[in-house]
Amino acid sequence: MDKALIESKLESLRRCIRRIASKTPSSGDILRSDLDLQDIIVFNLERAVQSFIKSSMISSDGPVTYSLFDDPAKGRRWLEAR
Repeated sequence: MDKALIESKLESLRRCIRRIASKTPSSGDILRSDLDLQDIIVFNLERAVQSFIKSSMISSDGPVTYSLFDDPAKGRRWLEAR
């Protein structure tokens, strides 16, 4: 397991969360009217999710791959690690 790589991804995740927290306005009305704030928050949410996924794919046995399964009859989609 590459601890330095995992720590790097986790630090990126922490940085995104701090940025989101610092830019979240006190009301939904402010957010609705400020497109720049919306962009900053969405961008950092996307980066946070990407960092989380990348860090979860790192293991001692090498990267984990995920497959997307779709069952339209049951209205389900899911990811499965392999």
